[in-house]
Amino acid sequence: MTTARSAFALLRDLLDAVPPPAGREPVRLHLGESRLVTPPLPPGLLDDAEGWTRYPPLGGTPELRAAYRGWLERRFGVRRGVDDETIAIEPTPGTKQAVAAAVALAVGFTRARARRDGETPTVVMPNPFYPTYLAGAEAAGARPEFFAGGDGAAAVAAAVEAARSPVAALIVCNPGNPGGEILPEEALGEITKIAAMADALLVVDECYTDLSTGREPPGYLSLVERGTVAPGRFLVLHSLSKRSAAPGLRSGFAAGDPATVAAYAAHNRACGVSSPLPVCAAAAALWSDDAHVAWLRTALARNWDLADEILGGHPGPHGHPGSHGHPGSQGHPSSHGLSGSDGFSGFHGLPGYHRAEAGFFLWLPVADDEAAARDLWRDQGLSVMPGRYLAAEGPDGVNPGAGHLRVALVHEETVMREALTRLRDGLTQRGHLVGGGRLVHGGHPAGDGRSMHGGRLVRGGLASAAGSGQGGEAAVVTPRAAEAASQKAPSQEVASPSPDEPSPAAATATAIAQRLIRFPTVNPPGDEADCVGWIRDLLDAAGLETRLLAADPRRPNLVARLPGRGAEPPLLLQAHADVVPVDGQPWTRPPFAGEIVGGELWGRGAVDMKGQLAMMLVALLRMRAAGEEPPGDVILAVVPDEEAGSTVGARFLVGRHPELFAGVRHAIGEDGGAELGLGAYARVHPVVVGEKRTCWVRVTLRGPGGHASRVPSADGAVRKLARLLDAISGGGLGVRLTPVVDHMLGELARALPPEAGRAVEAFRADPGNPGPLAGLGDTASRYLQSLVRHTVTATVLRGGTVTNVHPSEITVELDGRLLPGDFSTEDFLAELRALAGCEMEIEMLVEGEKSPPPRLGGFYERLAGVLKDRDPGGVPVPVITPASTDARVFRGLGIECYGWMPLLHGPEVVYRDRLHCPDERVSVRALEFGADCFHTLLRGPWS
Repeated sequence: MTTARSAFALLRDLLDAVPPPAGREPVRLHLGESRLVTPPLPPGLLDDAEGWTRYPPLGGTPELRAAYRGWLERRFGVRRGVDDETIAIEPTPGTKQAVAAAVALAVGFTRARARRDGETPTVVMPNPFYPTYLAGAEAAGARPEFFAGGDGAAAVAAAVEAARSPVAALIVCNPGNPGGEILPEEALGEITKIAAMADALLVVDECYTDLSTGREPPGYLSLVERGTVAPGRFLVLHSLSKRSAAPGLRSGFAAGDPATVAAYAAHNRACGVSSPLPVCAAAAALWSDDAHVAWLRTALARNWDLADEILGGHPGPHGHPGSHGHPGSQGHPSSHGLSGSDGFSGFHGLPGYHRAEAGFFLWLPVADDEAAARDLWRDQGLSVMPGRYLAAEGPDGVNPGAGHLRVALVHEETVMREALTRLRDGLTQRGHLVGGGRLVHGGHPAGDGRSMHGGRLVRGGLASAAGSGQGGEAAVVTPRAAEAASQKAPSQEVASPSPDEPSPAAATATAIAQRLIRFPTVNPPGDEADCVGWIRDLLDAAGLETRLLAADPRRPNLVARLPGRGAEPPLLLQAHADVVPVDGQPWTRPPFAGEIVGGELWGRGAVDMKGQLAMMLVALLRMRAAGEEPPGDVILAVVPDEEAGSTVGARFLVGRHPELFAGVRHAIGEDGGAELGLGAYARVHPVVVGEKRTCWVRVTLRGPGGHASRVPSADGAVRKLARLLDAISGGGLGVRLTPVVDHMLGELARALPPEAGRAVEAFRADPGNPGPLAGLGDTASRYLQSLVRHTVTATVLRGGTVTNVHPSEITVELDGRLLPGDFSTEDFLAELRALAGCEMEIEMLVEGEKSPPPRLGGFYERLAGVLKDRDPGGVPVPVITPASTDARVFRGLGIECYGWMPLLHGPEVVYRDRLHCPDERVSVRALEFGADCFHTLLRGPWS
């Protein structure tokens, strides 16, 4: 190994002249840069302008140091040692700098005590290693002495014994890198004695301690706290890079004996090593949050399950003695597996494959690591790290990393499944396996190009073709083993224990909604993969056919199908898995805990729209469990990104895969059932038959500037702004009573008590006069007024730079919503210009899909009939929603779309006021009522 250059520079040299294959998206597997979780940083935390302009405090902020202490107590039970200052703590910019600085200090300390001038101290370290270990030793002028990582205390003792000069530092990595092996307490105790006898600084790198997939690694500080070990000089290193998937934050801490930590702190402070205030705040937030780490561990375990399945030849999660969750998980060779579950029979696994005890890295034996890495890049578009770049030649001239590949399992499940399949195929087809052999998969030579995406996958009698994806798209058919449904993905801010996973046959809407809420799928960024994967596992376990399609692998779409009798066209149920942010809202209960309090399920998405998605899922599961066949196929589409434009969700599905919805005539989506604010008068069940069309614009107003001490010009930007705001102060443009709204108002007037009914009838007769609606309350009045006009509202204003100057330019962003029907955005903008009566420039920001005039046919009558049957005292009414949903996209396929969320609730509840609001919640009774309604609907008939 050339120690003058990093492993990554060597890899660049190896691959620079080798082009990846055309038409295949490259996947980086050489770097431990996790994409499995998004660190839950409070929005705006890193935008602290004042924090960036101030010198950061040396030693970190009090809040950050308190976060360290809190984590050490929660994670390792360490408190007394910190309180009595026998364990000291100091912030670090990650573990790499800390290792290098600690080694330099230890070497200087040893030189000062050396018996002979010019004697070169030794640093004992594992081999293979983190390259920083060797670089730090060489930079300090020390001689490295290696031991085999994972061989325990005996190997360490042999290396210390072999040292030809005083040992300055002894470095251990637990869990190890790249092998992921865990040193037990007994081994750490022996290593502590070895370091003490050598008078060496013991450096324990525990950056992977939170990434175990089986047994937990012992924390060295917990051994110190309990008195299990009695170290001399020691330093334990922790970092957010792996624990929180935040390597870019460069934040960690060192804990050790007071003298060593004081020397390290003095070194850092003399060199000006410190973290900016916003970084301190971000780090404190991450050290204080454990939920995202649990989520990361679950995602990592799933990736190891995939590796077991695809590379190890095991049948799937928990399907062999070495799988996740079983005590024997470490070190079981792949030959124990019977077959892979990706369509190949007779595949017994790659020789030497085993599942690591901890960490991201697969350490895979190959015949020639550099040749294998080069071919994988050329043939498969996979970058992997040759093991020789992570190790050095020992005294015997052998590099222990040679003949291995380090493969990082750091991408979300869809990407990893594709990448691991490519990895297997690339190694087998090129003969890179140990021994140079090729594997045979079910009678098909590995070189025939077959992969998991070839052919058809069949489970439970249902088959579906799977495409390999084009243009960066990931497409996977995923009939998974029933055991997968038992895997749990933890949530953020869970205040009460998670319930047992609902079985498909016995699931309730409340239990499923509770589980869905615990996936914090806030958009942006969305990151819906785990939530969608959980739904897929639930449906797969019930025997439904499922398919994942993704423009962005972290944001997949799920399409499931329940076969019907063929008596009617397919019916589409469409729902979105993302939710709006909770930041800055005064929640009284944790928004992602899914708590049930006072008979209500609390949490973001309870109403919009994980509660309704749960109703749909329960209905499908009940149909499947009872062996009931709907009149036609039922297609469920669970999509991401509805809350932020639908680009990678409904728009992607409709634009790229319209064939999935061939023959669909009707679709059910969100909204509908949301209380109109008339609960005091009647129990109204709205059925959404149409939506308004989005038209967001930016208006620019210009005029002469000048000193603000003078009266503004009549043509000034401020005067124009005043005219524009006055023109739209009523909330909309001219009045238009469409046929569906006229029908709705008539139905509503007949359903309400006489006085309220007369008020609605009066408004129906003269929709330009909202006066009669005053007695119905503000919520109902504003909603009904919004249905008889195009609405336009000023939401964002920008202008001016200083107080004493008239602005020469002002911009106003307007939220416009057009009624469904034959109304164009051109006519809307022309009417806006005429109403404002001033010169303006208009830029279109978002133009929604045109919505056809709603119609009330047989399917609407069926939806209304189900509501009447389930709630004879309720009144179904057709409504137009002033918002827009993914229905606007599916209408582009000629599908009639309805919003139908059946809810049974009391008169005091206004569900529309809970949409996107703090303390979003829905009653358990309402959820189960909705699930019953969906089940009744799916049984048929539909027309």
